[in-house]
Amino acid sequence: MERESFQRYLEPPPRLIAPAESLPHLGGMAVGAYRGELPDEIELHGVEPLTGAFDDATAQAMLRRAAEIPTVRDRLSKGRSTMIGISRRGEKAKGEDPFYLVVAYDYSADEAVEIRLDEHGQYLSLTNQRYQPPPTQLEIDRAIDLARLDARLVSKVEGLTAMAIPFSGPGNEFADRRVLEVLFGCRSDRVPTYRAWVDLGRESVLLAGKTCECCDEKEVRT
Repeated sequence: MERESFQRYLEPPPRLIAPAESLPHLGGMAVGAYRGELPDEIELHGVEPLTGAFDDATAQAMLRRAAEIPTVRDRLSKGRSTMIGISRRGEKAKGEDPFYLVVAYDYSADEAVEIRLDEHGQYLSLTNQRYQPPPTQLEIDRAIDLARLDARLVSKVEGLTAMAIPFSGPGNEFADRRVLEVLFGCRSDRVPTYRAWVDLGRESVLLAGKTCECCDEKEVRT
């Protein structure tokens, strides 16, 4: 039986225009007005500013307020500490009471300090917790600086790119300590060449050397 030919109809592709969406920022998502020619494929939708958004200004104000509370100031003054961050919890639509959760870290006790504020910034509670919150950029920068200055690496990592990640240790021995693993490598390489284990609580480098355990130059621990 002969196969009948058929005609395929391809619609023209949609016209391309510059992105109509603006970049997100800490005040919430917003869509800027599009002033170019509007293709048929685009339909206009009205947008309104977010109300009650948890923006950066609110976050910074709540962090300052938490740091000024006498109970919090007294707790964090017992040792070296740093503010990690703040989040807003609870949804009124779900019948929950909104509150702010501020997290600090006490390097002396190796504890996370959780401070709760109500939606108006009034103090609710303070608790000590045994977990490692995500490192801040300041902590990452400090760990990299300590690793670069270590005598075992200072002459070898110059010009190499560095990154740092939380590290609990090969046997989870650093689970309750503020330890970051710093990795050094060339931008064009897929794997790092050198590494260091940095204890931010003690401001010391626990281990430094090459990342490959088979290399002739063995890692040196302190």
